[in-house]
Amino acid sequence: MKNKSFEINPIPIISSKLFSEIASYSAFISFISFIYLTTKDPFYSGGFLCFRILGIFFGCIFISKIYLITQSKNLFFLIDFVRGIIVLSLLFIENDQSKVFVLIFLGFFLGLGSSLYNIAMNVKIPELFESEKVIGINTWFIFVASIGVIIGSLCSGALLAFFDYKFVFLLISFIYFSSAISILFLSDRAPYKINQKIENTQQTYKEFFIKTKNAINKSPLWGILLLITLLDTFGSSAHNIGKPIFANIISPDSAGRMLGFMIAFWAVGKFIGASSVRRFSKYMNQQNLLSFSFFVGVFIMSTFFILAFWQFNLILILIFSLFAGLGDGASEVSTITLAQKESSEIRMTLLSAIMLLQTIGFTIGIAMCVPLLHFLQVKYVVTLFHAFPILAIIFFSLKYYLKIPQKIS
Repeated sequence: MKNKSFEINPIPIISSKLFSEIASYSAFISFISFIYLTTKDPFYSGGFLCFRILGIFFGCIFISKIYLITQSKNLFFLIDFVRGIIVLSLLFIENDQSKVFVLIFLGFFLGLGSSLYNIAMNVKIPELFESEKVIGINTWFIFVASIGVIIGSLCSGALLAFFDYKFVFLLISFIYFSSAISILFLSDRAPYKINQKIENTQQTYKEFFIKTKNAINKSPLWGILLLITLLDTFGSSAHNIGKPIFANIISPDSAGRMLGFMIAFWAVGKFIGASSVRRFSKYMNQQNLLSFSFFVGVFIMSTFFILAFWQFNLILILIFSLFAGLGDGASEVSTITLAQKESSEIRMTLLSAIMLLQTIGFTIGIAMCVPLLHFLQVKYVVTLFHAFPILAIIFFSLKYYLKIPQKIS
């Protein structure tokens, strides 16, 4: 008999995810814009980024201890409610210079909240929904996250052009509160599978790396997946830094519109890619499909981003952006779903490791590609950085297929 506790309406959790993503990207863009425009010094913007990354790092390491306090929907409510309060508190600081220093330190808490929310949410999904529905929920999460990037990026820029920062900060806090309120409508009656071995989920800084190592030893495939994830974010850092530059080269008079089109086509492709994995999962062994679609997805994404940055024709750029998003969506839904299907003892560790490596890779990638852009054209930088995951996938594929004849003989 089917357990009725699994009959949960996914709309509240998807709505909360959408509001949270919009608020996060709006906050990131408006905060870093305010810091730079107030100080005219990239050093302070870099300080904000460093504290944000440090917050994400701490969130990845200590998520299990925080998750132990409350595994219910209250955790997500508290995370976004606190983030809303943090942003709202900026309205009571009148001096802009003082606000800059506060914002830099608040970057830590915003990064911490972002990592806690996303990791805990990915851990929660397989506890709330049947395994057959997990890919579908992940697909919708990827879709709303993409929409959140678009709305957060474009709307924050547009709002800053017509309103002052106080209004934008007020709106961002309101969106965070909307996310917190949305999650309260989620039915939280599902059994918490992670409670079965709750004592094993407690981890310190050292234990986190030991558990990650043990997970890789248990399943060597995860070692390859995590390495490709790290290399993949190198490419992501290059095309994210390069998109505004590229848009300005292709369309100097309407660079913003050009950038918006590229992001929109990428977002549509990302949803199609994630949806295609869900459809094919009905006809194939899910474990094999997810592993295969991850590698193929990363390969497609990197290949088509390289192709897009070598074009001058708008139609081809948008088509290649669409295909790049398709690969991005397929790889993302595959790696998250694979981690969610692991046992409760290592599920959170793997999800934390994925986000931690993405953060490290993105940070190193930005630090490397920014100076390179002073010496090389953007298309060369994007090609160089996206070549890392492509070459790694080719290497591991050849290594795998060369072993097959040896096993047969």
